[in-house]
Amino acid sequence: MSQKVPSPRLALLPVFAALVGTIWLTAYCSRMSTAQEQQQNQVRLRPPKPGCTDCGLELIPLTGKAEIDGVRMNAARARTVERLRAERAEAYEQSFEKAKQWRGTSVQAAADALDVAKCPLFPSIASALETDPPIPSVRREFFANYFDGKSDMNCVGWDALIVSITPNDEGHEVIVRFRPKLMRRTTVKFTEQLSIETWQLTGDKLRFVKAVDNGKRRIFMF
Repeated sequence: MSQKVPSPRLALLPVFAALVGTIWLTAYCSRMSTAQEQQQNQVRLRPPKPGCTDCGLELIPLTGKAEIDGVRMNAARARTVERLRAERAEAYEQSFEKAKQWRGTSVQAAADALDVAKCPLFPSIASALETDPPIPSVRREFFANYFDGKSDMNCVGWDALIVSITPNDEGHEVIVRFRPKLMRRTTVKFTEQLSIETWQLTGDKLRFVKAVDNGKRRIFMF
């Protein structure tokens, strides 16, 4: 009885399978190597932002040639520097715009008249001034430079220092020193200039009467 001779094609199947496996493994290893190289070439050129894991990463394909790679790295750094400058400029302008926002009127007893805060009428007077009533024209004239753009500082509010609350025929006379809150770009400035004002409290109505400039002009920063 004669034996069947295996087909030559069937005999080549193991060889073919091994060849395919070798090709696949080579391709896989090549892909992994390329991915690893790309990951190594992801240079963090600036600190990441909170909650962002890939911010600041830029894929820089390296060639292994020092001259070419040096040019690419320098170009990437230059792009990063320009981006950072733009971001910082935008942040600064945003902080500047925020600094110019009106902050209203803050009220407290004057340092040399702290007992005035014990007056029963003090809370209601402070509340009335904190509503930021319209600026009297005479006070605006005293501090005109901080409103008309002639100064590099802007008035963004007032510190109101209550000096005295005195009974009179119409109710109570209230003496208040107003000092402007000044901002130079994003820096807080202080001035010795004050508008010393007389206000009249009648019932629950507080109205402006008159103002005097104390004549001081020194600007300083704490």
